[in-house]
Amino acid sequence: PVEHVMIRRLLAPCLLGLAVATAAMTDARAARVAETDEFLTGEISVERRIRLPQGGASARMHVDLAITNTGAEDLILRAPADCAVHNWIIALPNNDPVLYGVEPDCKGETVETVIEAGGTLKGGNSIMLRSNDLAVGQRYYLIYEYWGVRMRTPFQIFEDD
Repeated sequence: PVEHVMIRRLLAPCLLGLAVATAAMTDARAARVAETDEFLTGEISVERRIRLPQGGASARMHVDLAITNTGAEDLILRAPADCAVHNWIIALPNNDPVLYGVEPDCKGETVETVIEAGGTLKGGNSIMLRSNDLAVGQRYYLIYEYWGVRMRTPFQIFEDD
């Protein structure tokens, strides 16, 4: 009846305004692609003293990683392929590279993850180190990119007792 039509006419602008406000809030909360690491901080942790067996044997260096979104909005992190999420280089103190952990033929579909505002994304990796590649007593740096966020930490090689 006439009353319903009047109520609809009165409420229609309110409902439209509510729909627009809700859409705006949804868009404001939608994650955007992180094109820089402006709001991303990375933390890397490794054992600072690595003991390597002699004679070409290998040892594992465990790497713990964390990326924190310090911004006010969710961010999408992208990598060109799954094998490109973790990239690393072991370098001398003067930045001369010694070992690479980048896959030269890394291909695949783009992968992504969302890191919430104020949230932390954690990951890890194990890197095989051989005594033939690294010198006992030498200090090195692990330069690590996790989801494109670059981190750096020192470590030193010691002979296994």
